[in-house]
Amino acid sequence: PKRIMVVAHHHLERDNPRGGERSTKAIVEALKSEGHEVLIFVRNEKTPEVGVEETSLAKYIVQSALAFQNSLHAAIICWLPDAVITYGMTGIVAGNVCQKLSVPYVLFPRDWSEVCPPPHTHLSIHAPASADLAFAKKAYAGASSVITNAQYVGKVLSRIYDCPSVNAYVPVAPPPAATSLKPASQRPEILLINARKFNGGTLLRRLASARPNLRFHVVGGDGAQYPENVRVTAFFNGSNYADMYRDARLFLFPLGDDDPCGTGRVIFEALHCETPSLSIDRCGMHEGLPTEWLLPDIAIYSWLEAIDRTLS
Repeated sequence: PKRIMVVAHHHLERDNPRGGERSTKAIVEALKSEGHEVLIFVRNEKTPEVGVEETSLAKYIVQSALAFQNSLHAAIICWLPDAVITYGMTGIVAGNVCQKLSVPYVLFPRDWSEVCPPPHTHLSIHAPASADLAFAKKAYAGASSVITNAQYVGKVLSRIYDCPSVNAYVPVAPPPAATSLKPASQRPEILLINARKFNGGTLLRRLASARPNLRFHVVGGDGAQYPENVRVTAFFNGSNYADMYRDARLFLFPLGDDDPCGTGRVIFEALHCETPSLSIDRCGMHEGLPTEWLLPDIAIYSWLEAIDRTLS
């Protein structure tokens, strides 16, 4: 058994954990099931809280973003982990700390901002617009392993940094209640999760206005008003994600102007719940979704045509 420190940018069990936290929690559970000792170091970006605590999952050190780097340095010296697992922009900072202390680390990029400055489009064929890549290059070069959740991301890292990587899609286990779900064709709503991401709320308002005969559901709104055929609920914060898809006849996963850095946890959740998912045919999305569920562009008429075709 090893002593493994997981360096995260949010608490894994409270303060409204999202998909990334649920995925990281699954990794911690797997490590513990193999007998490893795990300490979670949190760069707290959601609340002003700092401190030390222990839950049924693991022990935590929670520190503010301002004091993160120095505190992580001290925690590694005191706890002496055999390895560190980290991700996100937090992982870029953590990787540089690990190098100074000669601690091996695994790095998992989750967003293009951790790879290079914007714009983040066509990175597999075009060089980054900015030549200032030193902030990330050192972290990728020093990692014992880099893990991506799409082959496309691995190709970009190889092209920019000559960095080898391992592709491992987001760990999403089937929910216990998946077998109790009705067939998708018998469910009444079209689902969107996180209206603030990729301007999803704006898209859904336009779709709902154009198709007043259809019912829509937004999990995690953006504070704006929606047409009467849209139901808005708070962000999901439970253990059984099948509850989000219980009424979902169709799931929408819009993309913004930037390329997605991976495939998205919700795509695999929807697949486990046998819910058809529509997205854009860009980057790694074809790795998780069949061609008939991928749109050629982000135009509103493309979404309407795909919805009508999928529901028919």
